[in-house]
Amino acid sequence: MGLSLTQLKQFEKTFDKKTVIFKEGGEGTTLYILVKGSLSVLKGIKCVAQITESGTFFGEMSPLLGKTRTATIITNEISTFMVIPAQAMGSLINDMGIKLAKVLAQRLDATTMDLIAARDEKNELDLRCRGEYQKLVKVISCIYEQSKLPAVKSLLDYSKKMSFMATGGRLPLLDEMHMDPFLKKAVSQFKHKA
Repeated sequence: MGLSLTQLKQFEKTFDKKTVIFKEGGEGTTLYILVKGSLSVLKGIKCVAQITESGTFFGEMSPLLGKTRTATIITNEISTFMVIPAQAMGSLINDMGIKLAKVLAQRLDATTMDLIAARDEKNELDLRCRGEYQKLVKVISCIYEQSKLPAVKSLLDYSKKMSFMATGGRLPLLDEMHMDPFLKKAVSQFKHKA
């Protein structure tokens, strides 16, 4: 059996502007629903989101998962919320469970998309780094072939070792197709002089 509107009204509380509703890392046994007003969500000192839409749930992770608060919430203006204690959540979920589940699913989806984007960005950066190491090793190799200087040989060995480490233990492919036009020209000139 769910809560009536009259019963829900008993959970309404109004807070002044710039009130800290809860702090990141703090204990949490209450779920909040914005009735009116607006809030800032902070991670550390950085504002990561604004909550302005009436009916938005927040603070649900702590009472549902038994974990500490993952962010700090501060009011931007005089704001009213329903402050639902954990013991009343069972009754509330009967009425609003689908909406709460949808909110949690949307947040999980957004987090998953951020994680995928971060992974893709890391992979792209890894590929660029490998390409740059390949170019560097190829150029030093050509200089050594032309000069046969011991210092250049030491630099070449060191560059190969660093390239090996940077590519996750794979030997660099010295493929001229991956070089930019300037490096292709330089390698070509070294080959013709040799």
